[in-house]
Amino acid sequence: MNPSETLHFYTTWIIRLIYLNVLWILFTIIGFVIFGLFPATTGLFTVIRKWLMKESGFTITHTFWKAYKEEFKRANLAGLIFFIIGLIAYVDLQFIQLHHGFPYNFLFYTLIFIIVSFIVTVFFFFPVFVYFDLKLLKNIKQSFLIGITNPLSLLIMIAGLILIWFAIRILPGILPFFSVNLLGFIFMWAALRAFRQVENKFLSEYSKD
Repeated sequence: MNPSETLHFYTTWIIRLIYLNVLWILFTIIGFVIFGLFPATTGLFTVIRKWLMKESGFTITHTFWKAYKEEFKRANLAGLIFFIIGLIAYVDLQFIQLHHGFPYNFLFYTLIFIIVSFIVTVFFFFPVFVYFDLKLLKNIKQSFLIGITNPLSLLIMIAGLILIWFAIRILPGILPFFSVNLLGFIFMWAALRAFRQVENKFLSEYSKD
C-alpha cells in the first residue's frame, strides 16, 4: 500500500473502533445500564468476532443491534447469574475475613479459588457466547473450562486489561473512544486463539478414533 492507502486504512479502522465504543456506551445507557450492559457487550463482541474472522458484507450498526435485541434476555439472565454469584462471594469473603482459625482459613482459600474461577469464567464468557451456539449454563461451563485449559490466552487478557487500565489512568479523555472496544478486541483475539487450540485438539482426537 502507498502512504495514502495506508493512512486511509488506519483512519478507517480507528473510526470503526470509536463508533463501536460509542454504540456500546449508547446502548448500555438505553438499557438503563443495568439492563443494557450485558446485551451491549454481546453486540460489541459479535461485531469484533466478525472482524477477526474476516467476515465481510455486514454493517456495524445492524450487526450490533441484531445481537443486542436477539440476545437481550439471555445476556441479562447471564448478568443476573454473575451478579448473584459475585455478591455471594463478596459477602462470604467479608464474613470470613472477620474470623480466624483453621476452618475459616480453609474456607478463605477455597473461596479465593472460587473467585478466581469466577473471574476466568467472566473473561471468556462473551467470546464463547458469541462464537458457540450453546445453552446458557453450558456456555458458562465452557467459558470456565476453556479459560483454565488455556493459560496463555488468559494471561493475554489480563495483560490487555492492565495495559488499557493504565492507558485510561494516564489519558482519561480516551475513555469514550478507546476502552471497551480495545478490551473486547484483545479478549476476542485471545479467545479465538484458545478456540482454535480446542478445535484442533478435538479434530486430532477424532481422527485417531
